[in-house]
Formats: sequence, structure tokens, C-alpha cells
Amino acid sequence: MKDVLYRYHDSVYAALLDEHDNPDGPGRVVVSLETYKILRTTPKGVWVECFGKDKFVLLAAQKRFACPTKKEALESLLARKKKQISILSDKIRNAESAMAVVCKIAKKEGIDLDSSHDTWASKVMTQFRTGAVVN
Repeated sequence: MKDVLYRYHDSVYAALLDEHDNPDGPGRVVVSLETYKILRTTPKGVWVECFGKDKFVLLAAQKRFACPTKKEALESLLARKKKQISILSDKIRNAESAMAVVCKIAKKEGIDLDSSHDTWASKVMTQFRTGAVVN
């Protein structure tokens, strides 16, 4: 076994601002590779140095903090991003459903909401039914 484990991670950087504090172009995503020095090995895994502290990595685990190869580390990052997308997509669907319910309640109660809310809720419900993403 090598003397290091690998972990890729992503960092999101906001766009720079112009003199009027408006975004000057898009933000950017940077993917970086971290290496973790193996301190000692056990029959089940290894101990690595992680930000000044010892961390145990179970090598036989499906989901692990760091991987023996860069290929496995990239696959691990992809799996984490797929899970993140799944979780955030569910949260968006829940928020959209709640907004639609609020608009229905307002309509039933005769409460006139700001028209931008009603327009947005209509758009959300149409896209929600068709499976499209709301922008």
C-alpha cells in the first residue's frame, strides 16, 4: 500500500464584483486533490493525519473519507455530488410544493398576495407537473 490516501473536493467561489457591487461574470467551481499521510495501518483500515488530528479510514467501506487511488477518489467525489443533487432536488420540490399550497390558501381565504408570488407559484406548479427545473 502507498503511504498516502486521496480525496477530491470541490470549492465554489462567488463571482468577483464590479465597482457597483454587481457580479462580474459567473462564479467558479474548483476541484482539488487532497493527500493524507498514512500514520499507521490496522487489519481493517488506516489512520491518517487530517488537519492536525488523527482520523481512521475503514478501507473496506463502500463510503470512505479517503481512497487508495486517485481513480477511486474521483469516483467518490462523483458519488457525493450525485447524493448532494438528490438531497437538494428534494428540498427544492418540497419548497415549491409549500409555495403552491400557500398560494392556494391565500386564494381560498381571499388574500391578495403580491402578483409576483402568484405568477411564480403558477410557473412552479406547471414545471413541477412536467418535471422541469425552476429558475
